[in-house]
Amino acid sequence: MWERDLGRLRVLVNAGERAEGEEEFPEREAYPVHQFPEITEFLHERWAGGGEPNAWVETAEGPSGGHFAGYCHQRVSALRRRGRGCCVVAPIVLHGRAWGELYVARPVGAPVFGRSDADFATVLAAVAAAGIAQTERLEEVRRLAFTDALTGLANRRAVDLRLDEAVERLAWTAPW
Repeated sequence: MWERDLGRLRVLVNAGERAEGEEEFPEREAYPVHQFPEITEFLHERWAGGGEPNAWVETAEGPSGGHFAGYCHQRVSALRRRGRGCCVVAPIVLHGRAWGELYVARPVGAPVFGRSDADFATVLAAVAAAGIAQTERLEEVRRLAFTDALTGLANRRAVDLRLDEAVERLAWTAPW
């Protein structure tokens, strides 16, 4: 997830076979965004040209050609350090801005991701973005349903709900 205010890319979950030292749900694994100029350049290049931010594939050997030929950026170094042979990266776009990315890596010796894998990752990233957007909408609806628009304080519905919950908890814990 991109933490724009802090200028970093934070890892939310590491799934599957992890490298030594990788945690499934890391609390502090984050990287300064400036260490990944290829992401910013790629997204800018795609959006400036009117295209959508599709996924791309990288290998531990580095880019084979095109815009990044001969450039060994941080992601390639990270692949090598963790014993990974390739990765597919799909931006997660929310409200027209990059929210984060879906990043999937394979070990050295495994087949390199292809265009169909990148296309699938693009779809998965879009589904993740839709889920995140839906969650945001539901949180906003809940906030609007239980707060007074003028004061921002809990409204009657919120007070009634909390009162009902408290009475129910008391009924289950009362010794009668």
